[in-house]
Amino acid sequence: MRCFYIFFIGCLVLSLVVGCGEKNPLGRMPVSGTVTFQGRPLESGSIEFAPVDPLGKTKAGGPVVDGKYSIAVNQGLAPGEYVVRVFSPVGAAEAAGDAMPGSRPTAVARERIPPIYNVNSRLRCEVSAEKTNLHDFNL
Repeated sequence: MRCFYIFFIGCLVLSLVVGCGEKNPLGRMPVSGTVTFQGRPLESGSIEFAPVDPLGKTKAGGPVVDGKYSIAVNQGLAPGEYVVRVFSPVGAAEAAGDAMPGSRPTAVARERIPPIYNVNSRLRCEVSAEKTNLHDFNL
């Protein structure tokens, strides 16, 4: 019984020490904004932020719906400079819908966003700890 009490007290102390750590050790910041393509809000797609510095701490992304995206603080970005990539394939729903369950799609979706905004992106943004990170992209 004595071993049980020692084990219990040890677990209690350990949980208190672990629970007192910093809640956001990377200093993640929420990021949001809008994406327009050819003058209109991008109906659907995705956005990705990758650090310019190869030793960057965070990478994040999320969906773009009706021209808006939002990345919450728990999935957000540490302050720094990021390469931004935007994707919006056309035909993805048709290709997926034609496939039998468990089989591969027969068609590959075509990307409608030009490569200078995704695979060869020239888009950049700076995430800051001192201000609201609202970043709009007009493609």
